[in-house]
Amino acid sequence: MLAQIIKFMRIAVIDLGTNTFNLLLAKINPDHTFTTLYSGKLPAKIGEGGINQHLITALAMNRAINVLKNYTIIIEAEGGADRIIGIATSAVRTADNRNDFIAAIKEQTGIEVTVISGDEEAAYIFEGVKQAIDIGNETTITLDIGGGSNELIIADGQQIYWKHSFPLGIARVLDMFKPENPILPPTLEKVENYFWMQLEPFWIEAAKYSVKTLIGSSGSFDTYRSLLTQGNPGDALSFDIPLNDYFELHRRLADSTIEQRMQMKGMETMRAEMIVLASIFTNIVIQKLGIKRFIQSEYSLKEGFMKSIINHIQ
Repeated sequence: MLAQIIKFMRIAVIDLGTNTFNLLLAKINPDHTFTTLYSGKLPAKIGEGGINQHLITALAMNRAINVLKNYTIIIEAEGGADRIIGIATSAVRTADNRNDFIAAIKEQTGIEVTVISGDEEAAYIFEGVKQAIDIGNETTITLDIGGGSNELIIADGQQIYWKHSFPLGIARVLDMFKPENPILPPTLEKVENYFWMQLEPFWIEAAKYSVKTLIGSSGSFDTYRSLLTQGNPGDALSFDIPLNDYFELHRRLADSTIEQRMQMKGMETMRAEMIVLASIFTNIVIQKLGIKRFIQSEYSLKEGFMKSIINHIQ
C-alpha cells in the first residue's frame, strides 16, 4: 500500500483507534521529513457496546462516520490533502462485521480504510516514538495503551528485539469487569491479577533484558502529562514523568469517582472513564520491572505511519 501513495505530498493519516480517532495532516518535505499542518483527536468509541462480542454496533458506526465527516471538513479547511489514509486497529481487526464497517466509511466519506495487524501496529508505534525521543543505544520498553489492544516493544534506537500486541485494551477490560464508581479494592485486585496473568509472555521476554526506562505513547500517557502539569503540558515532544509524582497520581485516580476525575485540571473528558484501568496497567509494568525512568512520547502510531510513507520515497 505504501508504494502506491508516496507520490502524494500532502497526506492525511487517520488512526481509527478503539476509543479515539486521531488525525495527522502533514506535508512531506524534499529532505524526507514531514511538517505537521494539523494534528487532532476526537472520541468515536467504536468498541462501545460490542467489542467483546467482536461487533461494531450500528451506533458505533454512526459515531465513526460522523467523526470522519468532521475530519474531511477540517482537512479541507487546512488546505486539503492529496490522499487521506485510514488505518484501523484492534476493534476493527477483531470485528466480524469489519467489512461492512469499512464499506460504509468508503461510501459515506470516501475514505479508504486499511486494517493493520497488531505486529504492524507495534512497529509503527515505535517508529513514531523514535521521532520524539532520542533512544540511542539504551534498551527500553515502549508501551501504548489503547482501547482494544496494548502494544509492548522492547528495543533500542537501532533495532526492535521483541514486540507484541495484547488484546488487553481498556475498552475490553472496562466491558469485562464493569468497575464500580470509584473502583473498589477487590475489583482493582482482580484487574491487576488479570493483567498480570495475561502478560506472562511479556514478563518472560522482559526478564532477558535489563530495562529501566519505560516510554509511554498515546492517549493515557498524554493524560498523565496533562494532569501532572495542571493542564499546561507545553509543546515538547516528550516529557519525563517523575515516578513519585506518577505513583501519587495513580493513587488519586484509583480513589476517585468519574465525577471527581472530570473536575481534575488537565483531564480530557473522553479519558475520564478509562484512565483508572489504564493507570493500573501502567503501574503493574513499572512495579514488576523496577522501572527507574518514565518518559511520555507525543508521537505514536500516526507519526510512525507517516514516517513509513516517507521511508518509501526514493
